[in-house]
Amino acid sequence: MNIMKKLLSAIIILSMVIGINSCKKYPDGPLLSLRSKTARMVNEWVIDKVMSKGVDVTDQYPKDYLLSLKKDDTYSKTDNAIVSDGKWVFLDKKSQLQLTETKSGTQYVFTILRLKNKELTLEQVVNTETITFYMVVKP
Repeated sequence: MNIMKKLLSAIIILSMVIGINSCKKYPDGPLLSLRSKTARMVNEWVIDKVMSKGVDVTDQYPKDYLLSLKKDDTYSKTDNAIVSDGKWVFLDKKSQLQLTETKSGTQYVFTILRLKNKELTLEQVVNTETITFYMVVKP
């Protein structure tokens, strides 16, 4: 009988681990977070690395790139000393981030691969090319 209890306990624990793992929101995201997705997203993000087709293309992006996502659902983006702003919103059950520029109305949609307190990984498809942005909180 004792062996049955141990076996049953092991099965329950294994089921819980598999269940929790399958509920993970982002492919590379944390298993559990005490902060909401919005609280983790609201920050000042800088580029750490950019990859395209397995090649590091970080040098093709400005060193001063800064994406500032604010609590009021607005954002500002700085690159090459040019500042643009707009609105940001989660899409598809918070699995995507959409930025809409105020002046042009241009929308940019990114798939969120990782969202931690100090790390953000976004993926964008541009003309069939997938670009992955690895971002960190501005130091």
